[in-house]
Amino acid sequence: MRIGVIFYAKTEWEDVLAAAKEADQSRIDAIGIGDRYYGDADDPFLSGLTLYGALAVATQRVNLVPMVLSHPNMQIGRLAKETTMLAMMSHGRFELGIGVGDYPLEPHAWGEPWPAGHERVDALEETIMVLQRVWTGEHVTFEGRYLHTQGAGCRPVPARPPRIVIGAGRSSYLVRSAIKYADEINVWGEDMLRQASLHIAQSRRPIQLSIGWDQEVAAFEQQVEALEKMGVSRVYFNLWHPFTSLPALCNVAEKLA
Repeated sequence: MRIGVIFYAKTEWEDVLAAAKEADQSRIDAIGIGDRYYGDADDPFLSGLTLYGALAVATQRVNLVPMVLSHPNMQIGRLAKETTMLAMMSHGRFELGIGVGDYPLEPHAWGEPWPAGHERVDALEETIMVLQRVWTGEHVTFEGRYLHTQGAGCRPVPARPPRIVIGAGRSSYLVRSAIKYADEINVWGEDMLRQASLHIAQSRRPIQLSIGWDQEVAAFEQQVEALEKMGVSRVYFNLWHPFTSLPALCNVAEKLA
């Protein structure tokens, strides 16, 4: 069982950096930062792909996994370039954690559209299909329902394509779509775990299963065996500043390693 930690903070970048370094020196498997670029006009929430560039340089071992980027906020060409650069800067430790979004206030604030749920799921599938080809150096011409490219490419090419971690949350529709292309599917709740585990087994693809965790560290320790039996390979803990649970998580990660 691997442990990931997602940091949520307002203006405390130095504290996030220190916590990331602490995780890097432990057996924590992955770190990320909550992705929210707009809460209200006065919200100082820390997020953005820029932060992962800093974390890539400041750490040496731990994987970098946004949990998760909101696809409706991402333009495909810029996403291709940003993820390529982060894969290179981190020497392959960056993983593309991405989902379809659940916060329409963000695009509405900037005058951007918010498509229906099934449209967001299908558009994400098209984006990943193109990215996985672009990351290999291919020039991609693609005519989909939502995405249209003409000889699109992105150089330099990463040594290996980033893993695709789909934050499906409680969306069965997104799980069914993600089994076609994901390396890992992240869900919330026991019911979704069972559904995702069944779909993964039926797909016969080597997809890992993970879960988001908001409960206490002690509660997780009591359920590790049950989670492993359900096929969970990684658990992501959400930590708000000042990250007081991080030392305990580092200890648990050491036990489970």
